[in-house]
Amino acid sequence: MNCPSCESENADEARFCSGCGESLESELEQFLRANQLEQLIKPLKENDFTAPDELHGLSDADFQELGVSLGLKLRLRTALQQLLLENDEDEDDGQTDDDTPETDFESEADRRAELVAQQLSRLVSIDRVYVAPNIPLDKLAAATSSYAKKPGLEAILLYDATVFRGAKDGFVLAKDGLYLKETFQSPCYFGYDSIRSVNADENSKLHINGKPLIHCITIAPISLKRIASVIRLFSGLEE
Repeated sequence: MNCPSCESENADEARFCSGCGESLESELEQFLRANQLEQLIKPLKENDFTAPDELHGLSDADFQELGVSLGLKLRLRTALQQLLLENDEDEDDGQTDDDTPETDFESEADRRAELVAQQLSRLVSIDRVYVAPNIPLDKLAAATSSYAKKPGLEAILLYDATVFRGAKDGFVLAKDGLYLKETFQSPCYFGYDSIRSVNADENSKLHINGKPLIHCITIAPISLKRIASVIRLFSGLEE
């Protein structure tokens, strides 16, 4: 292996250059080691992954094919979520009004659809949050049998709040409204025209119309606030 900085020759297994001391590991390897996920380096490298951003789209089936244990999968998704949050904070810190790109939209509906798409794209790696078209059919079936009981439900986002991932508690953001069920509570439904306010507090509780309705303990507050933003957009509450 030749060092990209000084071109010194190094052993294939070397982590640092013997000539200049620079790291010889890829961005992906450094990310995995920093998060105590060294066991994933070999299977991911063997499948040609080179950067952390490439891992956001991995499904449960992909993890199974890679032979990744449940514990490692959960730790990886947590690390990816934290990386996403850090990147978002860096972008927010560095952006000014002059940096905001101007986009011409044919209608207000197009503008809102673009804002929804931007928020949803930041949620795809959040544990227990599933965004269409990658909502597992078994979880959607469990949710619809338990609390989102509408034939032909068109789900946009599903959150599984159950301990054993059975998806019978949580919420479904659908095209016609929000279906929700807190553990040990009765199901709730809010059509978008009935929603007057949506907020997420620092304890990861989702408030609808001023009332805390579900405690989303596995979602970071900043991610839950993005979900709340999507609900406000569908409800016509956010400009």
